[in-house]
Amino acid sequence: QNRSFQAVVSTQSAITAGNKKNDQMLALLAIASTFCPLRLDESVNIQIKEKQGDKVARIQHGDITVYDDLFFSGCPKFLSPVVSENPTSPFGSSGPRGMQLQVFKTEVEQQRLIPTLRSFLKLYTSIPISKLAKFLDMKENEVRCCLMAFKHKKEKRPTATLR
Repeated sequence: QNRSFQAVVSTQSAITAGNKKNDQMLALLAIASTFCPLRLDESVNIQIKEKQGDKVARIQHGDITVYDDLFFSGCPKFLSPVVSENPTSPFGSSGPRGMQLQVFKTEVEQQRLIPTLRSFLKLYTSIPISKLAKFLDMKENEVRCCLMAFKHKKEKRPTATLR
């Protein structure tokens, strides 16, 4: 009887762990799909809408603060490469996880306009930078920088091969 109880408890904990991993993957997939829209299986889309639908909608309306919540719910626990007993460590009060969040937020800020640029570039076969700058309410130099960032982010980087 004790063995069957232990089997039920271990099965329940495995299911709970699996559900937690599923929620983490859905949060990270929600982030990834806002940066790079791609076709997902319908069941995955339904799960994202059920679990993260309100957050994805807020992101699509320009609320960048939602990324913090999705990042913390989906990211793994980061380990510090150094052991520090100093409370004023370079990682801050939240440790390496907070440092990774700052790096992630920098990347989010850099890619903030990419979906808007992508939609304009799909709409127009050719468009002068001056006209695009007017649509985006930006200076031409800023638009040029955004386009270069867009091009840079979309380039495929070569992968290293192990020998």
